[in-house]
Amino acid sequence: MLQRPGRRCEGTAMGSIVLDLRPGLGVGPFTLGMPICEAFAQIEQQPKIYDVVHVKYYDEEPLKLDIVISFPDHGFHLRFDPWSQRLRLIEIFDIKRLQMRYATSLIGGPSTLATFVAVYALFGPTYPGTYDRDRGIYVLFYPGLSFSFPIPSQYSDCCHDGEAELPLEFPDGTTPVTCRVSIYDSSAGKKVGVGSLMDKASAPPLPSGSLYMEELGEELFFTVGGQHIPFGASPQDVWSELGRPCGIHQKQVDQMVIHSASDPRPRTTLCADYFYNYFTRGLDILFDGQTHKVKKFVLHTNYPGHADFNSYMKCNFVILVGGSFPDVNNYKNRITPSTKWEQVKEILGDCGRAAIQTQGSTSNPFGSTFVYGYQNAAFEVMKNGYIATTRQGSDPASASAVRCRPVAPSGLDVCVNSYADELVMTAELLDLVSTSQVPSSLRKPSMVDVLVEQNIVPGIKINKGLVPLVGSNNEPWCQGLDGLTSGSAAYYQQGARFAKWRTVVSIPNGPSELAVKEAAWGLAHYAAVSQDNGLVPIVEPEILLDGDYGSDRTFEVAKKVWAEVFFYLAQNNVLFEGILLMPSMVTPGAECKDRATPEQVASYTLSLLRQRIPSAVPRIMSEVEDTFNLNPINQASNPWHVSFSYAGVLQNTCLKMWGGRPENVKEAQDTLLVRAKANSLAQLGKYTGKGESEEAKQGMLVKGYVY
Repeated sequence: MLQRPGRRCEGTAMGSIVLDLRPGLGVGPFTLGMPICEAFAQIEQQPKIYDVVHVKYYDEEPLKLDIVISFPDHGFHLRFDPWSQRLRLIEIFDIKRLQMRYATSLIGGPSTLATFVAVYALFGPTYPGTYDRDRGIYVLFYPGLSFSFPIPSQYSDCCHDGEAELPLEFPDGTTPVTCRVSIYDSSAGKKVGVGSLMDKASAPPLPSGSLYMEELGEELFFTVGGQHIPFGASPQDVWSELGRPCGIHQKQVDQMVIHSASDPRPRTTLCADYFYNYFTRGLDILFDGQTHKVKKFVLHTNYPGHADFNSYMKCNFVILVGGSFPDVNNYKNRITPSTKWEQVKEILGDCGRAAIQTQGSTSNPFGSTFVYGYQNAAFEVMKNGYIATTRQGSDPASASAVRCRPVAPSGLDVCVNSYADELVMTAELLDLVSTSQVPSSLRKPSMVDVLVEQNIVPGIKINKGLVPLVGSNNEPWCQGLDGLTSGSAAYYQQGARFAKWRTVVSIPNGPSELAVKEAAWGLAHYAAVSQDNGLVPIVEPEILLDGDYGSDRTFEVAKKVWAEVFFYLAQNNVLFEGILLMPSMVTPGAECKDRATPEQVASYTLSLLRQRIPSAVPRIMSEVEDTFNLNPINQASNPWHVSFSYAGVLQNTCLKMWGGRPENVKEAQDTLLVRAKANSLAQLGKYTGKGESEEAKQGMLVKGYVY
C-alpha cells in the first residue's frame, strides 16, 4: 500500500518553506484538479525542496482510497481522486512546518503561530464554524479553505455550532492554534474539514474541451474533440489528429528460444515495428514497420503499484464488446479501467493461462504482471486483479511484451510493501492478544498449531529490556534493534503474525528531549521492520507513573511522547492501518494522594487519543489499570476500537487466587472467566461492576515496576 522514499542523508536541514496560499485553487505550484503526473513534474523540478516524498495508495483496491503524495518535512500532503487521478484536496497537517503567504502576510511556520485570532484577522469575518464534539475539533470555513482547531475539553461549551463568539477566545485569554488546514474546490458549495467532512472534497470540473476520455472499438475515438484513428491509419493521419508524439521508440521483441547453458539469458532484438508514445494521453500506437500502418493501440490505466506508474496519464477508455459507441452509456458488456480481470473473463470468456511479464528486471520492486491473450486483444493484469494495460490490435500477435519508457520518474525511489493487505487483516483480527516472552516458544510447531486451531493469533515480544540511556538524566532506553530484520523474518516463518515492543519514558527523571526522541524513533523503526516482514507491530511507549504528580502532568508528557511517536512512524512510512497501539491510561502518579475516578481517567485518556492518534489506527490495546477505567472510554464516541491487553487486567486477580497451589486451579480459572467477561462488557461500555470482588477493584499501579 505504501511507497517508500529514498533516505535523506544525515545532516540535511529541514527548514520550513514559504508557499503562496490560493483559497479554493491550491498552494505553491500545486493546483486543485491537476493530474498526478503534473504534480510529480513539479516535484522533480525542485528536488532540493521536495527531497523526501512519500507516495501512498491501497495496493489491493487502488480505486477505493486516495492516492496521496506526502511531504513529511513540510507538513502537507496532496490527495488525488483514485479514479480520475486529479488533485481533489490539499491538507496541511503540521502548520509549524509550512509557512504560507496570503496577499502580503505570512501565516504558519515555526515563527508565526496560526492562532484562531491570527486567522480571523488575516482572512476576515465569517460565519461560525462547526464543532465536532467527539474529536474535540472546531472547524472554521472560508470559500475553498478551512482551519481546524483542537478545543480542550474544559472549553467545549464555548463552541456550540452557530453560537460561538468570533474570534474564538477562551476564558483564560488564550486562543486555539490551527492543527490542520484544508484547501479544496468550493464551486459545488461543499464545506470540507476533518473526519467525514474530508470526503466531501472533489476535483474541480474539467474545463470545456478537455481531452480526458478515450474509447476503443474498430478505431480509437475521442469523445471530446471528435478525433478518431482507425486501424490502418498512417503516421501522417495520427500526427494530424493527435499532434506530435511525446516519443518514438522501436519495438523490442524477446527471443524466446532455448538458450545455451553458458548464456541462459533471454535476448532482445529490435524489430522494424515502432511506437508513437503519447504519455499525456495514456496511450501508445504501434505501426507496422513495413506498411507504416497502425496495427495496435496500448492503453494505460496508470495504477500505482505498476512499473510504469507516472510514466503515462491515466487513459479513461471504454471498450464495448459487441456494441457500438452510441450505446456507450447503456451497453452492459463494456470494459473500463475499473473493470477487474474476473469481470473481463465473464464478458470475453476464459482465455487460458497467462504469460508472466516482469518489466525491467526480476528484482524490480513492483513484481510481475500477467498477460492474457485473446484474438486481436491482450490484457496485462496486476496481482490485485486490476488491468494495467489493454492492447487492442488488428493481428493475432497482441500478447507480445511492450516496453516504451524508463520505469519510474527520477528522484522517486519506490518500493511496495507486499504484506499490506495481510497486515490490515491481521490488525482487524487481533482483539485479545497474548505475547511470547522468548523466541523459543515459537520454535515448537505444535505450540503454534495449537494456537491457530483455537483461532488465537501467535505473536512475539521482540525488545530485549531496558538499559540506561547515555547522555540522559539516568533515563531508560530499550534494546533490541540489532538483528531485528533477520529476526522478524524468522518469526514470521515460524508462525508469528504480530510483534510487541515496549519502551518507557520516565516522568520523575525527565523526560528529556533525547529520551523522548530515542523512544519514538526506536518504536517507529521497529514498526517499519516488523511490517516489512509481515508482522503487525504493537507500538507501546509506556509513561512510567512513579511519582506524586497529578493527571495534568501525565497528560502533558503523554501528548509530547505521542506526537514524536507518530511523527517518526510517518517518517518511517509505517502503515497506520496495520499497527496496534498500547498506550498507558492518563492517570495520576503512583504516589499521588488524589486518585482519579474512572470518568476522569476516561476524559483525560480520550482527549489524548483524539489529539494525537489518527483514526486510521484500527485498535488501541490499552494497559488499563482496571476495568472501571475502560468502560467509560467505550461509552463515549470515538473512531477506534479500544480494547485491553492480555496483561494484569486479566491475570492479576486470578494469579493471586491461584498462588501456585494445585487445589486453587479451578477457582483461579473461574476468576479468569469472570475477568474476561467483565472486560468484554467494558469494551462495549456496558460494564457495571456488580458482583466484583474487592481484589478486582484494587488499582494495579506499582512503584518502580520493572518489565
